[in-house]
Amino acid sequence: MAFTVAKSGGDCAGLVVGQTAVALVKLRTRGRKTVVLSSTVDPIPEDGGSGAVAELLRSIAAREGLGRCRLFTCIPRHLVTTRVIDFPSRDEDEIAEMVRLKAPEYVPYSADEIIARHVMLAKEPEGYSRVMVAIVQREIVENHIAVLRDAGIETESVGISTLGLFNAIVHGDGVPEEGCVALVNLGVGGLDVAVARDAELVFTRGVEMRFDCEAGGEMDDDELREVALEVHRSLDAYVREAGRHARVEQIILTGDVGSCRVLAGTVEEITGVSVTTDGGRFQPVAQTGKASDAPLPPVALGLARNAVAIGVVQVDFTPDELISRRASVIFRRFAIRCGVTAALCVLLAVLLVRERLAQRERYVEFLDKRIAEIEPSALETRNKKKRVEVVKGQLDRKGSALEFLGDIHKLVPQGKMVLTDIRFEREKRASIRGRALDRNVVQDYVNALRSAGVPHLKRAEAGDMPKTTERSTPVVEFQINVPLGAENEQEVFADDGSAE
Repeated sequence: MAFTVAKSGGDCAGLVVGQTAVALVKLRTRGRKTVVLSSTVDPIPEDGGSGAVAELLRSIAAREGLGRCRLFTCIPRHLVTTRVIDFPSRDEDEIAEMVRLKAPEYVPYSADEIIARHVMLAKEPEGYSRVMVAIVQREIVENHIAVLRDAGIETESVGISTLGLFNAIVHGDGVPEEGCVALVNLGVGGLDVAVARDAELVFTRGVEMRFDCEAGGEMDDDELREVALEVHRSLDAYVREAGRHARVEQIILTGDVGSCRVLAGTVEEITGVSVTTDGGRFQPVAQTGKASDAPLPPVALGLARNAVAIGVVQVDFTPDELISRRASVIFRRFAIRCGVTAALCVLLAVLLVRERLAQRERYVEFLDKRIAEIEPSALETRNKKKRVEVVKGQLDRKGSALEFLGDIHKLVPQGKMVLTDIRFEREKRASIRGRALDRNVVQDYVNALRSAGVPHLKRAEAGDMPKTTERSTPVVEFQINVPLGAENEQEVFADDGSAE
C-alpha cells in the first residue's frame, strides 16, 4: 500500500528518544515529491548524567534546524497499553465516548492519571468499527514533553513507536496487499512488533530492550536468542488474540542500528517463519543532503510521514490542556498579527494622508509663486483689456445714425419713392421726408418699416401727404415720423448722407 503525499509542503521530522540513542529522519515535501534531508542515529553518552539527553537533543536541534520544521515524536510501545476492540458504532463521537468510559478498565490507574486515544482501523459489517485503543500514563507523556522542552524543542504530536514502524513499512510498499506479515524493529526505544493483515494493522507489542548503538548493534548468541524469543512470544500473543487460525506468513526485520542479518537466522529458527531484512523496500523517497546511504530508522521515518502522508495510522497523546494552550497561543499570535497589521494599515493611511496634505501644500506654494510671478502681467493685461473696451465702444456704431440710415434706405421701393430729407435726433425722434407716386406707396413703405424687425422702426407713422407735381408728373409729398426715445443732440442728414 503506497502512501499518498499530502499537498501541504515544507520540512518535517520524526524524532525517537530511546534509552541508548536518539534517531532522527528529516523530510522535505515539494508538491508530490518527498526527499530525505537527513537521517541520523546519535548515541546518548553513558556517563553524561541526567542532563545528557537534553544536551544531545539541543545539539541535534541546532544541527538539524528542528525549530523551523514540524516535529513528531513517540512513546515506546512497551510503555503503552493497547487493545483492538470492535465497537457497535461508526460515529466518531460515540466511539470517543465509549473509549473514554472503557479505557480505565484496562489499566490500574484512574481516569485522571491516563491519556486514552483511539484510531479506527477498519469499518466492519453491520455498523461495527474495529478500533485500536491506546492508553498511557499522563506522567510519562508529560515527562517526555518536558525533556524535549528542556532542549528547546516543541513537538507537534506524541505518537506510538509501533505505529511509526507500521506507517514506514506498510505505507512504503514494504508488504504485500494480501497476507499476514509481522514487522519487527530493533529500535533505540526497544523492540517493536506490529502485525499487518492484508496491509491493515491488527496487532502491536513492545518490549523494553537495550541495543548498544555504539557497538553497531552487534549481539552475542544469548542476546540474539533473547530477541528471537521475544519475537516468538509476540507472534504467540497475536495468535491468542486473533484466534488459532491466524498465522504470520513472513517477518520483516529492521533495525535503527547495526545489521539484522545475523539475528534473522536465529528468529527464523525459533519462530519457524521466513525472515527478510530488505529494509530498503519501504523507503520510496529520494535521499539527499546529509542523509546517509544506510537504511533509514523506520520508526522515525514513519513519524515524519505523519506530516506528509494521507492515510497513515496515528494517535496523538498530547494532553488536551496543552492542545488548548497551543490553540490559545496560536489565537493570540493571530490576534497580535491582525492587530499589528491593522496598526500598520492605520499608520500607512496616516502617512498617505500626510503625504497628500504635504503635496497639496507644496502645490499651493507653487501656485502662490506662479501668481506672484504673473500678477504684474495680469494687471497690465487687465488694463489693456479696459482700453480695448473703450476703443471698441468708440468704434461701435450700433444704434447710430449710420445704422438708422441703412435700415430705412434698404426698404425704399425703387422707382416709386425718393427720400429727400432725413432729420435725426438721437434717442428722441426721426423724420423721413420724400416724394412718392401715390399715398399707397407711402403706406406700404411705412408698413415695411414697422415689420422690418428693427425695434425703433416699429412705431413709424405717416404724416400729411399733400399732392404736387414734379416734371409734369403728379406725386405726393410725405413725412414719416419715427419716435426714438430720450432726447439728445440733433443731427441732420441730407439724402446724400451729409450732415446739415
